[in-house]
Amino acid sequence: MNHSFSFICFSPSHKIKNTSYGTPPGFNEKNLSLAMFSICNKSSYAPSLTQLDVFCASVFAPSTNLYCYSACVLCHIEGLLVGFLNANITFENVDIDFIAIQEEYKRKKIAETLFEIMEKELILKNKIKLVTLEVGVQNQAALHFYEKIGFKKIGIRTKYYKNREDAVIMQKIYQNRE
Repeated sequence: MNHSFSFICFSPSHKIKNTSYGTPPGFNEKNLSLAMFSICNKSSYAPSLTQLDVFCASVFAPSTNLYCYSACVLCHIEGLLVGFLNANITFENVDIDFIAIQEEYKRKKIAETLFEIMEKELILKNKIKLVTLEVGVQNQAALHFYEKIGFKKIGIRTKYYKNREDAVIMQKIYQNRE
């Protein structure tokens, strides 16, 4: 099976600002939103997402702030979205909202590749100094993964997930980003 990856960065004017690694086959905002929502909705670790329009707004909504925009890295196999990373960027900070992989594609280094592409295409090229994310306190595989790639635990968000589980707040600091 051949994995393909796409990097898509949405500018404040809601136009695609930068793409690389190829564009996913059949890409359009609606079918991509549906596929992303479907992957997230199956996870107990996704923050509460009860309506598709709320989810789509959080991923694709145009920002009125010129210093705030979103980016996605997608993994697709033969036209099927199997995983993605979505992040919001504000000034020199990135907040990773989701890293979600379909269950049957987990433990195949897809999440690692998604993060590597985000790091290369967004973080290192744009003088990002801080990346934060939340992960379920019981999600040992994810906690280990994030620690392995340089994230540190900095706090707890109580009852953060739809299953009422607490989230560990993690961050990765990039030094010498002048």
